This record gives sequence, structure tokens and C-alpha cells, in this order.
Amino acid sequence: MTMTQSRKSSFLFGGNAPYVEEQYEQYLLDPSSVAPEWEQYFAALAAAPAVDGSASADVAQAPVVEHFVALARRPQAAARTPRLQDLQDEARRQLGIQSLVNAYRSVGTRAARLDPCNGSP
Repeated sequence: MTMTQSRKSSFLFGGNAPYVEEQYEQYLLDPSSVAPEWEQYFAALAAAPAVDGSASADVAQAPVVEHFVALARRPQAAARTPRLQDLQDEARRQLGIQSLVNAYRSVGTRAARLDPCNGSP
């Protein structure tokens, strides 16, 4: 049997993937809600080590999606307009950071020992 034939006949491939995902979602929410064969299969998957080495258990995707849908449907709070003072403070901080970087560049090159013939520090 070739790899292509194996993929086409596998229950985990192609058109069956949504069904398997749905079964797994149901299993994560309530393991007894799926057929015993699926429950055993998913339990064996949970016992196998994760590919990325993590030890955390899988979480059902549906509640997470529903949470984000509910957040998206909430009325948006009025966007806060930054005050002029906040913008000026941010500009001062940015200038201070740029001044510090420039000081390291100019003073640091003077203090550095760049002559390879003069020996290492």
C-alpha cells in the first residue's frame, strides 16, 4: 500500500478530519460523551508525550472561541484620547533614551581598546 493510498483510507485524513476534531472536542469537554472506542483512542493520545515536550493537557477549542466571540460582540468603550501632557512626557522619555544611546556610542568608542596589536584588556 502506497503512502497516498494509506492517507486516503485513514480515518484521520481528508474529509474525516472535521469529524475527528468534533469527537475530540466532545471528549475534552466530557470523555463519556463519545463512543468507548474514541474515548480509549483519545485517552491513549493524552498519555503519549507531546511533540513539543510540553506536559500541559489539551483544552477544548469551542469555549475559547465562544469567549472571543462574546468579547467581539461587546460594545466598544470610547477610545481614550491621549492628553497633551502624556504625549510630551512620552517624547521626553524617548529623547532621554536616545541621548543615553548616543552617549554610549560616543564615550564607549573612546574607552574601547580597538587596537589588536596592543594586546587584549
